[in-house]
Amino acid sequence: MIYIVIALFVLFPAFYYEAFRNRKHDGRLYYWIECFVLIIFMGIRYRVGGDSLRYESYFQYANTFSDIIAYGFNKDFAQPLWQLLQGVCKEVFDSFYALQIVHAAVVNFSFFYIAKRYCNNKFTFIVLYYFLQYLYFNTEIMRESLAVAMFLLSFPSLENKNYFVYYVFAILAFLFHVSSIILFFIPLVYGLLSGKNRWKSVVFLLIILIGVYLLADRIIGALVEGLFIDNESLQMKTFSVTDGNKLNIYGVIMALFLMSPIALSYIFIRYSSIDTPINRFVINMSLVLTVLGMLFLPLTRLQDYFIIPFLFIFADLIHDGRVVKKFRYSLLIASLVLLYSGILFYSSPVSNNTRTTHFKMYYPYHSIFDPVKEIEREREL
Repeated sequence: MIYIVIALFVLFPAFYYEAFRNRKHDGRLYYWIECFVLIIFMGIRYRVGGDSLRYESYFQYANTFSDIIAYGFNKDFAQPLWQLLQGVCKEVFDSFYALQIVHAAVVNFSFFYIAKRYCNNKFTFIVLYYFLQYLYFNTEIMRESLAVAMFLLSFPSLENKNYFVYYVFAILAFLFHVSSIILFFIPLVYGLLSGKNRWKSVVFLLIILIGVYLLADRIIGALVEGLFIDNESLQMKTFSVTDGNKLNIYGVIMALFLMSPIALSYIFIRYSSIDTPINRFVINMSLVLTVLGMLFLPLTRLQDYFIIPFLFIFADLIHDGRVVKKFRYSLLIASLVLLYSGILFYSSPVSNNTRTTHFKMYYPYHSIFDPVKEIEREREL
């Protein structure tokens, strides 16, 4: 299985350079080779994934770059930068697989680039990314993953309070996916959620959550009447947010269980060598968005913006001597819950009223050099 070969490929440097602390070489070349392999692996896939099959179906109806210049963007189709990216690929190559390669390159290079800057144990991060989020970001949320990439590239500007550059990236992210509207509010809360006064952070988090819960209808109304007034599709999606606050007791318990690695990391980081403002902010925002997702189910997608930087943090906590010594068993539990979350995703159904799991969306793998259609995948379109 090609997935096992790639798994061994990403596991080797995590053990060689980080677990065994072999520092004869810094592994820089291997790191970027990993990036290249993961880009190509997803870039040349043939009808592998869930939503990406739908993106491929829509691609044939997309306007070329020349059409966009002549007639403008389709307001009800997708965000402008996604249309523009499709249009350029269609103009030059007229192939969805060209779009796949460009998409995989932008997303994975951005993740690798920022991981190199913010994660001390970058090879361990790649292992976590590969097993937990790689297929999700590359095949399921193609538009949103580009928005996440823009957000990650804005991290240095956010950290240094260079808000002009930060908002340039936020605008780019919004032009890929509307969910990134949350990024426009990040600088307003960054200072409070990145400080060392954790009680102040907790109180502020509660105020945010209660405020959003009470004012949800007004916020949604303002978005619909303002930004989305000309887009019926976005209006319907926005209104659907308040329809998702009916989570049952099982859903609450499961959400709290899956939130435990974040909650435990909130404690771990106090005793670690990575207790930095940007890391405290990531942990706090991850907690906020997880609870918001419990209150309004469609908002769980907002967690996508912080899961990658959270994996930066978790990769470093695994290797932090003080954390391992003080919280050995808690750290093991958090790791097992993360592993279980990945298993849960791959074993979960693709949609309601279906027995097809996400695992079957990815296995077996076919490339553009081996163009085989899997009947069960095609049935999900």
